[in-house]
Amino acid sequence: MFTKKIELIKNVTCTGCMACLNVCPVGAIFMQEDERGFYKPKINLSKCIDCGLCDKTCPILNENNLNNISPELYALWANDKIRLSSSSGGAFTLFAEEIINRGGVVFGAAWGDNFSVVHQKAENLQELELLKKSKYVQSFIGTTFKQVETYLLQNRWVLFVGTGCQIGGLRSFIRNKNIDDSKLLLIDLWCFNIPSSKTLKKYINDNWGNTLESFSFRTKKNNNYVSHYFTIKQKGMNPVVIEHFSYWFKAYFSLMYECDACTKCKFQKQERFGDISLGDFWGIENHDKSWNDGKGTSMVQINTQKGKEFLSAISNECARLEKVPLDWVREGQGNGKKQNPNQQLFYDLIDQGILFNKAVELALAGKKFDIGFCCVQVYNNFGSGITNYALYKTLKDYNKEVLIITQPKSSTISPLNKTYFKNNPFAREDCAKFYNNKEEMKELNKICKTFLIGSDQMFNSYLYPFIDGFIKLDWVNDSNKKVCYATSLGADKFESNPKETENFKKCIRRFDYVSVREESGVEIMKNKFQIIADCVMDPVFLCDKKHYLSLIEPFENSFEKGKCFCYILDPDLEKETFLNKFKSKSNINLFVVSDLANSPELVKSKWSMQTEYLSYIEEWLTCVYNSSFVIADSFHGLCFALIFNKPFIVLHSKRRGDERVLNLLKLIGYENRLIDVYKDNYNIQKIISTKIDFDKINSIINNSILHSRVWIETNIIN
Repeated sequence: MFTKKIELIKNVTCTGCMACLNVCPVGAIFMQEDERGFYKPKINLSKCIDCGLCDKTCPILNENNLNNISPELYALWANDKIRLSSSSGGAFTLFAEEIINRGGVVFGAAWGDNFSVVHQKAENLQELELLKKSKYVQSFIGTTFKQVETYLLQNRWVLFVGTGCQIGGLRSFIRNKNIDDSKLLLIDLWCFNIPSSKTLKKYINDNWGNTLESFSFRTKKNNNYVSHYFTIKQKGMNPVVIEHFSYWFKAYFSLMYECDACTKCKFQKQERFGDISLGDFWGIENHDKSWNDGKGTSMVQINTQKGKEFLSAISNECARLEKVPLDWVREGQGNGKKQNPNQQLFYDLIDQGILFNKAVELALAGKKFDIGFCCVQVYNNFGSGITNYALYKTLKDYNKEVLIITQPKSSTISPLNKTYFKNNPFAREDCAKFYNNKEEMKELNKICKTFLIGSDQMFNSYLYPFIDGFIKLDWVNDSNKKVCYATSLGADKFESNPKETENFKKCIRRFDYVSVREESGVEIMKNKFQIIADCVMDPVFLCDKKHYLSLIEPFENSFEKGKCFCYILDPDLEKETFLNKFKSKSNINLFVVSDLANSPELVKSKWSMQTEYLSYIEEWLTCVYNSSFVIADSFHGLCFALIFNKPFIVLHSKRRGDERVLNLLKLIGYENRLIDVYKDNYNIQKIISTKIDFDKINSIINNSILHSRVWIETNIIN
């Protein structure tokens, strides 16, 4: 079994014309999409009989130019009705109608299922409508060459329209089959480059999802002939013309889609493979302004005597037809150009699930994501969610491109959990796809410069195994920067088995810069891992308050104002007793909420307090904002009491410890606001009556924020 030449060229110069598929006598060749969606031949070796016809027929491997006269160039208008339903001047329709009137068959590109493009036949004017207008996508030829053979053997006229490489493939197929082609008219297209259907589907899906019923390029509106207009129709809606310069065409005209074969194109030159070459006569107004009336003009190059005879046959149907100089063909109108230098970046971004428009925007700028922000994006905890939001918005306010990366599907805690934001504030174009495992996540090295571990308890030795340890960044290349900001170990010690402790140490020592949220974390990093870490503020303090207010605004009037907001992660009878005493002494009504992770049944088994159940982080934030007092056994409950300047009490947590809370209370000088309800020595009345100096607190916090911002700007932003 010999290696076929078509296999050797398929990743470089193969155009996907499918001549090899059609000529194979035993059906051993089929087409597969490559990673970018371009059609390439695949040989079933168990069927192959080594006849060599595939190599002999390939138009890339064999010379087969068709011109038999000196080419002549014409400008053409069909009548206005035809022109307005065509991409340019309507020449294709006139040639196709001539073939159909002769009892013949026309082959051209039509929209297939799911916005793919396929070559198919038309034998009447109704079927011909599907073949009109540009498609801007590589067409699947299928077995249409064989169908052409069948019709020629029936002595019927056949018109086949396609790109130069497709026409070259058909010409080579006909030659190798030794078929009389006297009734075959070949029209090749002046093409700029041909994107894949896969790329178009990505564009459509990311912009309209599954709501799109139809899509049509090259719309003409109000006699305005512009190449980038197109029409969409969504389900249950009227068609809409998209007039702005879309991201699809921004990438198209910058050669972002161009395949390797197109850069080496041998079909877009003056010697053509078709009897006739058709295109839009762009720039004709620079030679004769009378040709530009806003309805389109066809550029018709006649390459053979047969082509000349057909032009004569349709001349009486033309509204205007004139021979023009060959040098009126606009320079660069054909293919064979260099790919955009950032093309690989574009496809890397697309492969990582980045939305199409964002991928184009970044690739055109030659820019990767500045920061890959690694966090548990969806977790059933109000504090965790708002912390991610705060750091994301803080980084975005520095005008950085931020990609949110969450744990892989191999984690115990699934990344597929529902979001606990009512209105997800994370821009979809800033979110990476969900990966199956950390090995797959290595692909992110291609599109991110810096990887950042966010705040909350990402280094908690109990928790991070549940997210497959992805926060250790052992999947990130040595050459990429690795940073953690305000990351908490969750306790005043790091507890793990010796093997995992050593593994964690090895990973964390690869980080370029490390900061933690608590002073105890600084000591752990120093003593256990020999790392100098800085202590910085939780990102909820760095986030501009306007961002919180934008989350709160839609919910502000949904919750009564002036109550004491009680956010209790771990309800029990001792905390219930304290809350009831507070209500009695303060005469402030309570609004009691537990953690998202606690079901109503669990809460009822712990105490008898009337407890409300919030569904969304915005609701939780609004309740803090609307309150007159905050009582919490939660670190982030305390944080937002301080941010919104609410009088507060923090309750000791048996299960979670007080390290995080104490660190913050010591900073502001209010350790006495931490109450141990399990010891009967607190004075509620005194606590209530003691005024909190928020001017002093705000000053201290603002100084700490300034220090933290300098850390971010020095080690992440700059």
